[in-house]
Formats: sequence, C-alpha cells, structure tokens
Amino acid sequence: MSTLHLNAKDYWNKDMNRWNVNDWDIYIIKQDPKITKMQCHKLLSAELKRMKLKFTNDHPVYQRVERVQYMLKRIQKDKFNIRLWKNLKERNEKE
Repeated sequence: MSTLHLNAKDYWNKDMNRWNVNDWDIYIIKQDPKITKMQCHKLLSAELKRMKLKFTNDHPVYQRVERVQYMLKRIQKDKFNIRLWKNLKERNEKE
C-alpha cells in the first residue's frame, strides 16, 4: 500500500477485513476531532478511488474497496454512524 500515495497509510495497512465506513470515521475523528462528516467521507471516497485504480477487479483489495464504497453510499441509514456524528457534533459544540 505504500506506493499508492494514500493519506491514511496506517489505516490501510491493517487487516482489510476490518475496513468499513464506521471504523474509518472513528480513525479520522481521532486524527482530527473537528472534521465534518462530509469532509471525512470525501477523504474516504478519494482514498478508495486511488486504491481502485491500482488493483485489478479480481484482486482482494479491489473487491474490499468496492464493498466499502457500497457501504459509503448507504451510510446515511446506518444508525451507529448517525449516533457517532451526532455525539461528535454535540461534544464539539460544548467546547
């Protein structure tokens, strides 16, 4: 993964079976607690697009990237993700 010029190399170096939108959001929030949901998901989308360009569609990384992209498209309905961002917003408003 080191040749892909990704922003979150340490995230992508972990087991790809753990890659998902909620895990990504938690990782990025720890890096930048003031990030917005839109910024976070745009960054994820850009990272996924970069990875997809580097692998063939039969490669396990490509297939996992497609799965995460699918999750990202449907994240608005994810109850955990909604609570995560609501709690972050409330915490930031208190500061």
